Amino acid sequence: MTVVAEHDPALRARAADRIPGIRTVDDHRKVIDAPDVDAVLVLTPDHTQHVSYMG
Repeated sequence: MTVVAEHDPALRARAADRIPGIRTVDDHRKVIDAPDVDAVLVLTPDHTQHVSYMG
């Protein structure tokens, strides 16, 4: 894992604390534009997954 995108500053800080060497960003587009990222895995909470599929 190279980078975590999360809009919530507290959750970004938690990811940085739990995953040594991880880079965090506040906008998913920064991940997509990163030259060192070859694949993206999207994770969402259970209660929001239906919204992702309906979009």
